[in-house]
Amino acid sequence: GRTVSEATRMQQDATLAFDTLGRFLRSAGSVGMVPASGDTVTFTPQSTYAALGPLGNALQGDSATSFRTAHPSGPNGVNYDCMGNGPLAAGTLVSSFQLTNRQLRCVIGGNVHVLIDGVEQLVVHYGVRDVSNGLQYRPFATNIPWVDVQSMRVCLVMVSRTPVPEFADLFKAGSTISYPDCNGANIAASIAADNLLRRRYTHVFSVRPGI
Repeated sequence: GRTVSEATRMQQDATLAFDTLGRFLRSAGSVGMVPASGDTVTFTPQSTYAALGPLGNALQGDSATSFRTAHPSGPNGVNYDCMGNGPLAAGTLVSSFQLTNRQLRCVIGGNVHVLIDGVEQLVVHYGVRDVSNGLQYRPFATNIPWVDVQSMRVCLVMVSRTPVPEFADLFKAGSTISYPDCNGANIAASIAADNLLRRRYTHVFSVRPGI
């Protein structure tokens, strides 16, 4: 039925988004190997591409719904942008991911690409390394020590493109069923009001710590 069809599409879109985010998050702060003379190689210094902060961090949040990554592109790094365009010239690849108008977008070199649409909410928590308390997950704040971020927990709330009344009916007529969003807020009333199916998806990514 309509519920299964919309839920399947939303699952596929969320999987695509997490696959793309994972590729860039895991590459942030990577060090490219550069051929040298003979059979030797050298490594690209981090300072040549991690230009997001004064401490050489290659990952940084810009707001509650956007963040950037940096890593080498070209022959010794990630060769393609978030839409698979490439191969790219050697240099620094800075990618910005952001939620705008229910679209998860990536911006590279001023070019805006829509990864997926139908995203109602994007919530990111940053796993910050702390000597005394271990790994602490924190929401975006300007004072986060980005160089100490070791992981990211990304939550998406996907919304259907067309109404799914059979799902929304579960939350009508005095229903006490709760349906939490990425912040734990109950969105049952929104579902009952617009008849749109919603699903929450969460994934945790490891991030290469700064040096």
